[in-house]
Amino acid sequence: MNPWRWTASPPEHKSDLALPVRWIAIASSQLKADFALSSGVHSPEDMVKAIMAGANVTYVVSALLANGVKYASRLLEGLNAWMDKNGYRISWKNAWHSAAG
Repeated sequence: MNPWRWTASPPEHKSDLALPVRWIAIASSQLKADFALSSGVHSPEDMVKAIMAGANVTYVVSALLANGVKYASRLLEGLNAWMDKNGYRISWKNAWHSAAG
């Protein structure tokens, strides 16, 4: 048994994501600040929704607890696939600058 796997049933993530995404969208349009969406992110699609709403980062701890640490690669592969399909590119220079402050 993997000690890092969550044994409880994962939450219903579709409804868990709606309210945080809504508030990130409202707040990010009115405030010049960085936003982290820390609730309800369980799939690459959820990550896209959060980022497109205005989040600078998403937390995926519940998804990793439910699916194991190796699930992180699926999340990143899915996010990268969506970005490639829709013409987005990651600027690591800007990402590092943002993370470094």
